[in-house]
Amino acid sequence: MGLPPSGRALAGVLAMVGIPALAAVRLKEFAIAHPVAAVALVVAYETLLGIGTLLVRAMSKPMDRRLDQLGDAFDAALSRQAARYRRRYRAYVRASLRQLDSKGLATIGPFSPELGEVYVDVGLTPRAPGEVPTGALTEDPAHLPPRRALSDFVDRERPVVLALLGGPGSGKTTVLRRMAYQAAAVRRGRRRSTPVMLALRDHAPAIIEDPALTLPTLLRTAMPDREVAEPAGWWARKLRDGDCLILLDGLDEIARAEDRTAVSCWIEQQISVYPRNDYVVTSRPLGYETARITGADVLWVRPFNDGQVTLFLRNWYLATERRATGGTGPDVTLRAEQHAADLLERLAAAPALYDLTVNPLLLTMIANVHRYRGALPGSRAELYGEICQVMLYRRQEAKKLQPTVDIPGADKETLLAHLAYTMMSRRVRDLPREALLAALQPRLARLPGDVAGEDFLTDVANNGLLVEREHQVYAFAHHTFGEYLAARHIVTGNHARTLIRNVDDTWWRETTLLYLALPGVDADPIVRACLRAGSHPALALAFAAAAGRPLAPDLRQQLDDTHLLAFRPDADPAHRRLIAGVLATESLSQWIATPTGSHVCPQPVTTHLYTLFLRDTGNPPLEVPPAAPPARAEIVISAWAGDARAFTAWLNSLNPGPIVYRLPTEEEARFVSAKSGSAGPPRAVWTMREPDHPPAVWHSDDRSPVHTVTGAELHRAVAADAQATDVLTQLRWTRIRTLAIALTRGCLGDDTLALIRDLDRVLAHSGGLFVDHVRDLERTLGPVLPHVHVLDANLALDLAASLRLARTHGIAHDHERTLGYALGLDAGAGGDGLATWHVLAKAAIAPDGTPSGTDHFARSLLEQAGLPGTARFDVDLDVLSKTARDACAQLPTPVAQRFAEAMTPVLDRRSASVGIRWAALRLPALVLAAEANHLDLPEAATGFRQLAAGITLLQQRADDHSRLETILLARA
Repeated sequence: MGLPPSGRALAGVLAMVGIPALAAVRLKEFAIAHPVAAVALVVAYETLLGIGTLLVRAMSKPMDRRLDQLGDAFDAALSRQAARYRRRYRAYVRASLRQLDSKGLATIGPFSPELGEVYVDVGLTPRAPGEVPTGALTEDPAHLPPRRALSDFVDRERPVVLALLGGPGSGKTTVLRRMAYQAAAVRRGRRRSTPVMLALRDHAPAIIEDPALTLPTLLRTAMPDREVAEPAGWWARKLRDGDCLILLDGLDEIARAEDRTAVSCWIEQQISVYPRNDYVVTSRPLGYETARITGADVLWVRPFNDGQVTLFLRNWYLATERRATGGTGPDVTLRAEQHAADLLERLAAAPALYDLTVNPLLLTMIANVHRYRGALPGSRAELYGEICQVMLYRRQEAKKLQPTVDIPGADKETLLAHLAYTMMSRRVRDLPREALLAALQPRLARLPGDVAGEDFLTDVANNGLLVEREHQVYAFAHHTFGEYLAARHIVTGNHARTLIRNVDDTWWRETTLLYLALPGVDADPIVRACLRAGSHPALALAFAAAAGRPLAPDLRQQLDDTHLLAFRPDADPAHRRLIAGVLATESLSQWIATPTGSHVCPQPVTTHLYTLFLRDTGNPPLEVPPAAPPARAEIVISAWAGDARAFTAWLNSLNPGPIVYRLPTEEEARFVSAKSGSAGPPRAVWTMREPDHPPAVWHSDDRSPVHTVTGAELHRAVAADAQATDVLTQLRWTRIRTLAIALTRGCLGDDTLALIRDLDRVLAHSGGLFVDHVRDLERTLGPVLPHVHVLDANLALDLAASLRLARTHGIAHDHERTLGYALGLDAGAGGDGLATWHVLAKAAIAPDGTPSGTDHFARSLLEQAGLPGTARFDVDLDVLSKTARDACAQLPTPVAQRFAEAMTPVLDRRSASVGIRWAALRLPALVLAAEANHLDLPEAATGFRQLAAGITLLQQRADDHSRLETILLARA
């Protein structure tokens, strides 16, 4: 503080010399007249000056320190006030933007989730303003670059000006709210750390009244009174320093075009005055057309994709469940996952509703209706009603927006309902602008005031219910909105006879069903007209109309009788096919459009339709018969490839016409599975490859091929057979019986003692022989034992002891007679062919002569059958029957004949898989493969190996139904 040293020296010279010299000039006459007094005055002045100089020098340093302290204290006070204001302001931003905005929704719950709990970033993509879709429901082209978050565009080194454009409910405001909240929550590391979010509709009047209004002044008046006052110039300094992220929401919500233009100009002016900040403005595309921001880069707010829909619903239900229960445990998470999965499954089954989920606002409405009003799509008429009201006027009223036209919301809905009915009656989905205005004019003329049709069209187009499909050609954002509004008009205008006259016409089907879903509508006249018509479309409509609705008892009985008559064995074929066509229409009423333009029904074929297919064609039954009665519907599982092709051909023969059903491609099946989210268990689906190629299986959990059997799987299956059955005992008995027969046939030569020792060793380790087998052996060996005693008394005693031990531990009853019969191990099966079984019985005997374990048995049998551990079989179930016939024809032995007899009902699916003895099929197949190898019959051996793999696959399918195929249908 104070003057520098040079300044102080100059001031001293002026004080000592300059002032006395000036006084001498001014008081010259006094000095001449009184010289002594003049000298005395100069001396006194210089003395006082000297004393003053000494005092100043003594006091200057303490005074400088005191002044510095006062300045620092003042600065610190200002800094503390600014810091407190900044903290209070950021807390205000966080508090005001924490909750999910549900203004204007007709159905909301008692718990409002926090935005951070449910937020899913929709994603932004640069696009020219004229290329941004205007409707609430838009498609997401596949060729666009990846989605990016708003944070990828702002807070860069160079400031940006962005215009976020999107249709009604697309999430524009939510993107800004989330951005502002995050910036207020985390200041560190940001270039522009002060978020400002303004709803332009609230400040447009002030801007229009005073275009010279500055942004700092607007911010100062826009901020609510806080406990800490704004430090003087705080906002101006922040804006001047480029510390702000300015988020301006809803340019389109300024009703008058000239007012929007004025506000747009004001925004450009603020950008030029404070250019170092980031600016983001949101608008609907139509509102931005006449009020563009010069220099702004346009970003399109993209619709939700399937993954985002799933993530949002999971987040929303988890947040809602936590608020409802006050808990956060695994049980809460599980319930939330179940609710989300249930809604996803219902939406997948109702593609007209799923189409709406691309819009975050509509998705939120759907979640609220599902959570608080009951299951969808049963309440879809109510949902469409809420959507129309919210988009037409509820949300605008909740935001206190000035309407474009002075028409009450209910009257807007009535006008659109009349327009929808007109379009349905003309059988068109869109109308040229002039035709649309002409249809509206008579109704507009009935309203009070002077409402121009152009203004009304602009209003509803801006709200997103009507969209300009092509230049000057308008349609409803989704055709179901038009069908719903037409149904509303039919109720209010008493036009039910239109629907009664058109029960045969599929054009009116959805409108009729929505009409029947409206309160107070009687379904009896519609159903009676359908039964009277008796056609396929009419009956299909009757069954759909009667589902879950009150109906006269006589009408319901007629429907039940008509339905059940088709399932009687003696049903008239023509009636059966008629009802099959009706059921097909009912089952295939919902379709999901794929990115390639095809359509896939998300619901698999059900058994009530498949039963009629079986009875009409005589096709083999399903591998796993349905548990429900034929007329009840459950998903078809276990259809083979040939079944899927035959069913598709039969279905196309029911209703020859423009729609041709087919199996989906793998890409289509994958797309539909993704649409369904995590709802439902994984399932295998028959898919189409090339037209001339057999169908292939695609599994929704991407597991390994479901029709492949490996050598390792065969090894495990054979070892399990040996463990669970008496096959080892049977084979050891064959070995014992072979040795005993060799002894009784007079083979008492040099090999006699070796045979006796071999027989004794096998007997000693063959506990669990059947008692009747042991008795038979004792009778066989009785005449031989005296000769054995002569050759070797001790060996004879050992053999007798082994026989007694076998009898003591023998099994009373043979539980595996069928297995022994199938293997030809019964007494009369092999005849002279027992030499072959002598070779095969080696599988039951280890190299040291002791009985083998199950693992050695499996390995030995597979080796003899020509199956290494690396073997791999791709099994075609449809050709197994022919493979069995061909292989058995090449090896005409009793065992092969018995195998063919046992396999035929299995492969023809006349035997239920739950009662099949798989070991009694697999082991003979492997034995026959080994015998074919021994006889040098390679084609037969290959066939039997393929059959062993097929049997193993059939067993796996019987044990694990997730491997069983369902049938989905696709169309162009």
